[in-house]
Amino acid sequence: MDSPEKRQHASELEFRRSIFLEQLKARGVVYNSSNLATIEYGKMALRGCFLLNGAAAVAILGSGNPRLLEDVKYFAIGALLSVFATGISYLSQYFIAESWKSSIFTPPHNDIAVNESAKYDTLYSKIGIVLTVLSSLAIILAYASFSFGVYQCNDKICVQKASIACTEIVFT
Repeated sequence: MDSPEKRQHASELEFRRSIFLEQLKARGVVYNSSNLATIEYGKMALRGCFLLNGAAAVAILGSGNPRLLEDVKYFAIGALLSVFATGISYLSQYFIAESWKSSIFTPPHNDIAVNESAKYDTLYSKIGIVLTVLSSLAIILAYASFSFGVYQCNDKICVQKASIACTEIVFT
């Protein structure tokens, strides 16, 4: 026969098991939502940077202005940096996702598995952070390249307009 203590213990174990499963589900949902949001924000920033630099390069090439053609390199560098940042962001997401895996899917009472996977989690997390910083720097440099290219083009356009205005004043 089952004693009341054994039934209570079994009930308590079942209760703890259900709490653990709910916590596991919640961790999975939080992980997935956070990962998807991070990816979406990153995609928006990367696309914006690529389109900004690419459109500027196309506009300059389409203008046919020989004074501006030498400044296309700044926008091309910016577009290239944004493509580089996209690849680095993918790798960053991979390593960060790998660092989360064992903390989500390893039961907390399994100390050996937790301790063994913790060193890989830390390594993957560090690599992911370094890649995230590298990707962010590449995007910042791409925006800086765009800004510098705009500055160079604006300077040349202003000089060209001033020389045209001076020519009109002198010859009229």
